[in-house]
Amino acid sequence: MVSPTIDSVYPTSGATGIPLGATVWAIFDQEIDANKIEGAFFVIGPDHSLWTGPDQVRWNRLLQPEPQEFLESPGYNGIVQGTWSVQKVNAQGQSVSVPSYSPGGGYRSKVIFTPDEYFAALIDFTVFLAGEEAGTVTSRGIRSRTIWDTQLGTNLGDGNVVAAGSYTGSVNATAVIEITKAGGVGVAEYKWYWQRTPGIFNVGICSGKERPLESGVTFSFTGTDFRLGDTYTIALTPAAFMVNISTWSFSTGSGSIETVPSSTSTSPTGVPVPPIPPFVDAPFTVEKITPEHRAVQVPLARKTIRIQMSKDIDEDTITQESVRLYAEHVLGDYVDDNEPDVPSEIAKVLEVDGDTLIITI
Repeated sequence: MVSPTIDSVYPTSGATGIPLGATVWAIFDQEIDANKIEGAFFVIGPDHSLWTGPDQVRWNRLLQPEPQEFLESPGYNGIVQGTWSVQKVNAQGQSVSVPSYSPGGGYRSKVIFTPDEYFAALIDFTVFLAGEEAGTVTSRGIRSRTIWDTQLGTNLGDGNVVAAGSYTGSVNATAVIEITKAGGVGVAEYKWYWQRTPGIFNVGICSGKERPLESGVTFSFTGTDFRLGDTYTIALTPAAFMVNISTWSFSTGSGSIETVPSSTSTSPTGVPVPPIPPFVDAPFTVEKITPEHRAVQVPLARKTIRIQMSKDIDEDTITQESVRLYAEHVLGDYVDDNEPDVPSEIAKVLEVDGDTLIITI
């Protein structure tokens, strides 16, 4: 597979006056893996650092509940909360629902982010779509579609097979599922095998619950009437990751326009165009953490934590509120015995030295 690229985005890069109720979307040149979107598509407000370390771990904000005024505060450091969805579209960008049995069908994926709340007015927002960074190997990031729609063979009943997950294999493969005993879910029986090795197979009872296939793929059965000899094939394709990170920014309007006009001629966003991937200006990221992430046997005498960033740090953004330090017992119990379900915060001294934050406890 060829690495996915972005054909167009909304709002367009540099757009101003975006309606507060707008959704953010990107259309790719091919179908992509919907299971890998949530951890790779971010819309952020000002002064936010997306990654926490060289392994691209995100800050765990579960320890700091989101305030109600999140989208109203231009200085709040956080990811815009919302939901993701994926639509299959044709060359004209229109939604379609026809099956895709393999790559090359001409269909594309439109990835849509819908904020939980309206955007705040007159605020700059930045969109990040993360792929695979150069020189790294990761299971995260936006990648091409790997599991294709189930193709029916000679089927006489209403039974069907649904495949799910993300294929982690490195070669093209086709799984064949054949009904060996008629009936409904819970009664009918099947065998499955790779098309290239039909003599090696696995057997089981048709179930509505997901069953593991192999290499990250699961399958389940739907319907009430499976017939002897019914067959289903599922094509699996190795993933191709989008290269690096694509990013673009837009700013919201005053609020006089809350919803996106149906005609782009009346929309303040202009014609959607793709961003420029990868980054042309390096993001503000964590380069190094000392002690390292998940380090063990750290000497008790060590009282400092050093976080080196990719750029110099604005000292005004480093406060007791923006930097929190929590202690947790190595066995998983928090230090504060009086409140076992609440993490214990540790007092600290904060110091900025150019691109390095020094935390002393």
